[in-house]
Amino acid sequence: MVRLFFTLMVGFILGALVIENKALYSDKIVQPVAFLPDGGEYDGNLRKGVLNGSGIIIWPFGDRYEGDFKAGLYHGKGRLETAEMVYEGDFFEGAATGEATIRFNDGREYQGEVEAGEANGIGAMTDANTRYQGGFKNNLYHGEGELVEQSGRRYQGFFEEGVFSGSGQLTEADGSVFQGQFVNGQLNGEGLFRNEIVRFSGEFKDGLFNGQGTYRDNKSEYIGEFLNGQFEGTGQYLHRDGVSYQGNFEQGQFSGKGVLETNGLRYEGGFVQGLKEGEGILYFAEPIEGKQSLSGVWRAGKLIASDQPSLEFNNEKIAETRLYNQQQSVSQALLNIVDQDPSKIDMYFLGIAGDGRQEVFRRDVEFVNNLFDQQFGTQQRSLSLVNTRQVNVDRPLATLKSIEQSLVALSEKMDPNQDVLFLFISGDASRDGELYLEQPGIALENISAAKLGALLAELPIQNKIVMVSSCFAGGFIQPLKDNGTMTIVASGKNKKIFNCGGVAEQSKFTHTYFKDYFSQSADFYQAFEGTRDSIAALEQQLGYAPSAPLIFRPRAMVDVMEQWRNQIVEQND
Repeated sequence: MVRLFFTLMVGFILGALVIENKALYSDKIVQPVAFLPDGGEYDGNLRKGVLNGSGIIIWPFGDRYEGDFKAGLYHGKGRLETAEMVYEGDFFEGAATGEATIRFNDGREYQGEVEAGEANGIGAMTDANTRYQGGFKNNLYHGEGELVEQSGRRYQGFFEEGVFSGSGQLTEADGSVFQGQFVNGQLNGEGLFRNEIVRFSGEFKDGLFNGQGTYRDNKSEYIGEFLNGQFEGTGQYLHRDGVSYQGNFEQGQFSGKGVLETNGLRYEGGFVQGLKEGEGILYFAEPIEGKQSLSGVWRAGKLIASDQPSLEFNNEKIAETRLYNQQQSVSQALLNIVDQDPSKIDMYFLGIAGDGRQEVFRRDVEFVNNLFDQQFGTQQRSLSLVNTRQVNVDRPLATLKSIEQSLVALSEKMDPNQDVLFLFISGDASRDGELYLEQPGIALENISAAKLGALLAELPIQNKIVMVSSCFAGGFIQPLKDNGTMTIVASGKNKKIFNCGGVAEQSKFTHTYFKDYFSQSADFYQAFEGTRDSIAALEQQLGYAPSAPLIFRPRAMVDVMEQWRNQIVEQND
């Protein structure tokens, strides 16, 4: 806090004045010239040898006073100039007291009440970077006032000895607002904080969230205990994507005992640094492979031991087994594919479960593969490439090489002008249109939408249907677009699907599309419309962001699929 330093000459000893006019003293001598004991030269009114009325004092070192005197003291209106400042205003019995303006040589200016040479009362202080208006005490901000900085920082409220103290509101330059009780310049006790993203109400200590409080941002809400600005202690966390957690926190992360619910799963057990750790129980919203729950032990978020060994995460064992069987598995699968029947439109099916970190993608592909084999005539004309955490899976891995190899092999079995290739992909994708190919324990190269489009374009096949059930699947529409390819995606380019990355018996899009609609109609477009509307209604009901499924349906494919559908209906009659 800026202090005011006034150089004031008070209590002059006038007996030693040397007056140039040595005439006898009278009651009043007008405009005498005198020399003061401190070296100052006085030019002004005297009464009985004492400075009285108006006058000017100039000191050898450059200080100057011009104004009123009474009984030898500054009294009334005056102007005092020193090396540090210029004071213009009231004086009382030798002291700067009353209303005044003080301009400092460093650019500061004060206007307001002064007492005993210091800013006391109501006033305003400005400099190149700040402006303050309000109460002062002994040259310090004190009482109620407003401080505004050139940066945009602003405080409105109470001060004590130059610092924020008491009820007030601090607005930072970035727009962040602290409101409540301040102690020693920081928010303490009950208060509020807000900015463009975060809202907090609760307890503070030294400007940080500390104690009980409620935190909200544009994606989540937390109600519980805080320490030094972080979630710490017991609390409840909710995310707009459907994730909820109730339990213990340390340094802002799940830690200790807690309950986590996400994408149809409920986990009760231990956590360390936000990941499942130690013993716990995982409950499924719907039975998965006939099981409603599993008990197990987790390490760094991965299931390492359980009452269902097939779901355990053992990278080395999985990698060794899958790699050992890979070439034989691919060769055998392709060997089982039969040639097309020239008397009808044959559909050939290729399923890809790309992300083996989640078993839901494997179950999606297996369900759709079995559905088409049993109801739509793809027996011995179907092949699935699957990445999975399970060891005993007889399907080939989904790799860039196996995808390319399988597409070429199927095209050689098909009538490229008559038959239809149905490529079904379930997995996870990035925002920039790259499908993750993840197999635990094996480093695989991902496949981009552009690469997949190039592979399909090189095939002689005229009629293709591609469905991508993943987050951000809209990025596949443009790279795959041609007049002979119908493309169906579960989400827009920058959208997440209903249970993106979740663990369930099946993904919601796949389940709704094939089980609720397609299996009844064999109509790809009609099933899309029903699924789109059903998913949208559910998302709205639960408050989820829209996934916005899309379809590209060229006229040529509409005609081909109508012929195929009529063929299916005739076969079933």
